[in-house]
Amino acid sequence: MNERDKIDLLIPEAKAKCLEIEAKCKENGFDLLIYCTYRSFEEQAKLFRQSRTLHNIVLKSDELRSNGFVFLAESLISVGSQYGKWVTNSAPGESWHQYKEAFDAVPIINGDECWKYEGNEKYWEIYFNEVSKAGMFNGDKFGDSPHCQLRQLNINPLDVLSPAQVKIYWLNS
Repeated sequence: MNERDKIDLLIPEAKAKCLEIEAKCKENGFDLLIYCTYRSFEEQAKLFRQSRTLHNIVLKSDELRSNGFVFLAESLISVGSQYGKWVTNSAPGESWHQYKEAFDAVPIINGDECWKYEGNEKYWEIYFNEVSKAGMFNGDKFGDSPHCQLRQLNINPLDVLSPAQVKIYWLNS
């Protein structure tokens, strides 16, 4: 899937703001690589399981189950063991990526993707500023510089959406 297709997966408000941020960065002399928009619940479960012990997985599954998100708890268990480095603190349903309200992007400078802030501060700060001006929230203060979302960063979807509401997204994913 190419970058344009990924952007098209966002809800209209997030898509419009993403395109606005992308255009403003281009006006400032660099492109953005928008590498992640919508992420399925299953994909989120797999990413969350990376680098976690079975004990931690079971604890999170129990928490989801006790809060009425049984289908998310079962998803977390059913994806099986996953290996790799830490990627996310968000279990399935806890990321706005699943609701098509978030994207991840990095500056492209002279054809190279700039994954590190150090040495590329100017471009990252422009990106952060444009995210803010567009009325979105950036994960730079939480150690997730590429991440951008419509809602405040400290709002967990499972704290504002009921199990029935999340199930609708789940069924449509």
